[in-house]
Order: sequence, then structure tokens, then C-alpha cells
Amino acid sequence: MKTKHKSREIIQKQRFMDDMDTLEIMEKKLEILTCARLRDKSQIKDAISVQDRLRGKSTVWSGTEQIRKWRNSYTRSRGNDISSISQTPLHHLMSPG
Repeated sequence: MKTKHKSREIIQKQRFMDDMDTLEIMEKKLEILTCARLRDKSQIKDAISVQDRLRGKSTVWSGTEQIRKWRNSYTRSRGNDISSISQTPLHHLMSPG
């Protein structure tokens, strides 16, 4: 009878240890996920502050103008003129003929 009781006690202790291991694993996973989310938020905040600083320094530079220049120089180098395309009504561009 003592042997059955002893073996049952050993099994219960093993289950308890397994449950504790599972709990520790879950705690570690939660810690990793929480830290990753905080790190992501921190990186986003850093990126926003860098963008704000750059925006303040580039008051003269216009991204839209720059892109327009690049696009025009690219299309001219290929023999196309973007100004004629931008003045053409869209239904003429989309017609099959």
C-alpha cells in the first residue's frame, strides 16, 4: 500500500514539475513578445523623430518637384514626352486603337 501511495506521490510531483516548466515557458514567451512590441514601438518613435528633423531641414527641397524632374528626364531619355501624356484625356489613352 505504501508503494502505491509513494508512486502516486511521485507522479503528482512530476506533474507539478511539468506544469511549472510549462508555466515558466509561457512566462518567457510572454516576456519575449512584450519586449519585442516595446522595441518595435521604440523604433517607430525613433523613425518618426528622424523624419521630423529631416522635414525641418528640407524646407526648400520639394519631393514632388524632384520626382517630376526624374520622371521627365527618364521619359525623355526613352523618347517619350510626359507632358504630352499628361495633357491627353484618359479615354484616349485607354482606347484600344
